[in-house]
Amino acid sequence: MAVLNASSDPRVDAALEPLNPLIAYRHDGPDDGQASAIRDGWSRVDGDICGWLNADDFLYPGALTKAADSLIANPSASVVTGQTSLFDGDMTYLGAHPAVETPGPSLLRGNTISQPSTFVRRSALDDIGGLDASLHYTMDWDLWARLYAAGKLFEALPDVLSGVVVAQTTKTSQFDLRRARELYAISRRYGGHFVALKSLSGFLQYHLAERLRPSSGNRRVRTPPPQSAAHAHLIAGRAFSEAARISLARYDEPTSSLAIEGAGTVQLSGTGIEEQTLSLPATTSIRIAQGQVLSMTLQPVSGEARVDHIRLH
Repeated sequence: MAVLNASSDPRVDAALEPLNPLIAYRHDGPDDGQASAIRDGWSRVDGDICGWLNADDFLYPGALTKAADSLIANPSASVVTGQTSLFDGDMTYLGAHPAVETPGPSLLRGNTISQPSTFVRRSALDDIGGLDASLHYTMDWDLWARLYAAGKLFEALPDVLSGVVVAQTTKTSQFDLRRARELYAISRRYGGHFVALKSLSGFLQYHLAERLRPSSGNRRVRTPPPQSAAHAHLIAGRAFSEAARISLARYDEPTSSLAIEGAGTVQLSGTGIEEQTLSLPATTSIRIAQGQVLSMTLQPVSGEARVDHIRLH
């Protein structure tokens, strides 16, 4: 394991102390950017499978074993990717990552796999030249897209392999002109100008939906992290008595229905949604286009309701 720390935060040493026996290389101090640091770290350690973890991410127990076992069992696969849980800044569980899909052509239009839950054979990285060190925000999506375009096989696991903090102070939650330019350039490379603009619009809508989410009042369904996610578009919940606001993103083909599994009666409302009362479990007609973000509110009609899964079809 390589650790590259460009911060001067004294908490880093305390966090790394239990891992010292596993650290083969460590660098503390300025670097030439995140992508350059990752490339440097990979070059300093041995191993046939590579991945990276940011300071605000973590791996679930057994994640590395599951990823390695998957690639060992499927020698033709170059990449293995799993599900990711999202947490707020207080480490409250928010649900499974809503924009993760089984790798396919949509990967050339949007970043539809989760970086900390993804691992790549070193041989495949060497074939395509590794990470692009000139990128600041999108080095992960650029890497997946180049691997896919090169014909590398992706293996998708239903297991939750990592957790990600989505607080507004994290790099993941930032959206500025440089990020927009990088997103546009990658989309245009594979889909042309129109597809690039459409993808950029979808990224921006998703970002705004997260930034404008109220910090009090309507809140997301909260639940302990699941051990696995059986569907790419899945948010798990528990019993709740207050309004719960949930955002879903669609990056591949448009969807025509929304299935909610659980118990109780809820009032469903949201932008572009016909307000309706649903006795759970229930399925209702709904349309989410490619790149569109749906923000909806579930309000228990009386007492508590329980939401187990929300699925797009």
